[in-house]
Amino acid sequence: MANTIKTKIRLPISSNILEAIRKQFQDIFVEETGVYAVTRGSHLHNLLIALSKEYGEEFIAEHASSIDYYSTLYIQRYKDGKSETIETKTGYVIFYEDKYRYLITESVYNRIYNSLEEYSDFDEIRFTFYLHERYRVTVSKVGDNAFVEIEDYHDELNLINESLYGKPLPVRRVVDKSLIHALNLGAIGQNPKSCKIIMQDSNREN
Repeated sequence: MANTIKTKIRLPISSNILEAIRKQFQDIFVEETGVYAVTRGSHLHNLLIALSKEYGEEFIAEHASSIDYYSTLYIQRYKDGKSETIETKTGYVIFYEDKYRYLITESVYNRIYNSLEEYSDFDEIRFTFYLHERYRVTVSKVGDNAFVEIEDYHDELNLINESLYGKPLPVRRVVDKSLIHALNLGAIGQNPKSCKIIMQDSNREN
């Protein structure tokens, strides 16, 4: 099976190029920050080369591959029917349970990544933040790998889960968020708990 490629095409690009891409691929999403695509193999890369020549445009795209869990970002310039890698960035491999993939948007991913950068001097660390006042996100950094655990505090689905699986309802605890930084520092050197990890489904930034 071909590698899954996640691509962000930086704006601006012309409507001609956007429509040409949409004709070839289904998983195309246009946002204020760029045009995002999830494709297989090198098909989109080859198309972008051809389009840069056909329309005489220059643009930049960022590619990441499932082969290394999207931890390496290849930034390429497309111009005159040619491509050039202008920068390569290697980051953390971030794992999370597939059932929470809808929560791992690009903004959440960036928040996790930026926090990991703050703790780059530590080989192991655990830290926590809250998402929409409903989810508690705990990240365990072990070397270049980050394992994300998400807890849902007060969703009605918890009642369904309890009836289906006999699991007790979680008790919601109120935490003084001003203490989180101090708690994080106190966690330095602790070994992360083991947890079942499933890599995100190829069908994101993301």
